[in-house]
Amino acid sequence: TLTPEHKRLHKLAGTWDATVDFMGMKQKGTETIRLFGNGQWAISEFKGNFAGMPFEGLGILGYDPMKKEYVSTWIDSMSPHLLYAPGNYSKDGKTLITEGPSLDSLTGEMKMTRNKDIWTSDDTRTVTMYEIGDEGTETRTMQITYNRRK
Repeated sequence: TLTPEHKRLHKLAGTWDATVDFMGMKQKGTETIRLFGNGQWAISEFKGNFAGMPFEGLGILGYDPMKKEYVSTWIDSMSPHLLYAPGNYSKDGKTLITEGPSLDSLTGEMKMTRNKDIWTSDDTRTVTMYEIGDEGTETRTMQITYNRRK
C-alpha cells in the first residue's frame, strides 16, 4: 500500500532541464525521473557535463515507513563513493532536507553534507547542497535549478 509519503514522490516523474552552479561554474544538464516498484521509488538519471567532461549520476529516493523518513542514494561518474542521505519534508511539504556523509573529491576526506530540495512550483525546484562544518555551519557547494520539460 502506498502511503501519502510515497505518493509525494510521483510529482517528481518526468524530464527536467537543469542549470548547475558549482563554485561559480555554470553547466547544463538533464534529469529524467521515473517511478519504480509500484510507485514506491523515484529513480533519477542525470546527464550533463562537468568541467568539459561528460557527467552521469544516478539517484534513488523513496520513503521508509518503518523509519518514517525518506531515504536517498546517489552515485556518479566522478566519485567512487555512494552517498546515503536520509531526511524528511518540511511541515509545508515544499522542502525535502536530507543529510549524510560524502567524500570530498578534492581532499579525500569524509564530510557531512545537507541537501535542500525546495519546490517553488509544480514545475520548478532548486536543490542546494551544503557542506556542514564542525560547528554546524553550512557552506554552499552547489546549486541546481530544475525546470520540468513540457
